[in-house]
Amino acid sequence: MKKRKTAIGFNKPWEAYVFLTPWILGLLCFTVIPMAMSLYFSFTQYDMLTPPRWVGLRNFTDMLEDSRLHKSLQVTSTFVFLGIPVQLTFAL
Repeated sequence: MKKRKTAIGFNKPWEAYVFLTPWILGLLCFTVIPMAMSLYFSFTQYDMLTPPRWVGLRNFTDMLEDSRLHKSLQVTSTFVFLGIPVQLTFAL
């Protein structure tokens, strides 16, 4: 009995995985692992010279109490809601 090709033309399912391997490795190395490490480091006290020390939510509570956060949110929202529409209007 002759083996039928799948819809994308591969005889064996492992052939698809061979072609997907570079994409999967790139996704892991450049997206998933850095995002997971960023999440981990956001809950630690880390200065690159000493090992990370777990501090939990203290980084986030300190951030909410900082006046620079509110100023940066104000500047960013002004840019997003005023600057970008004006630029797009002139560009079109």
